[in-house]
Amino acid sequence: MSIRLTTIRLRSAAILPGAPPLRVFQISDLHLGAVLDRVRLEKVVELAREARPDLVAITGDTLDARVGLDAYIPLLSSLNAPLGKFA
Repeated sequence: MSIRLTTIRLRSAAILPGAPPLRVFQISDLHLGAVLDRVRLEKVVELAREARPDLVAITGDTLDARVGLDAYIPLLSSLNAPLGKFA
């Protein structure tokens, strides 16, 4: 599995002209335990830190059904995002 960072710029008429950009870092398909181990998760977290997001969204297929999340919580909790972290 490769870890990729893709930047997508969205424009909307609902956003006021001159408003600062909103940086959202979305993480998906981690499959922690089955596909992604702690070392690779550290790389994902490092990419997130470098992106300096305003908001972090962790969506879908986060955890393998047979693996506990306890080993990964401290690393995911270390992410900083002024507008919050959501999963």
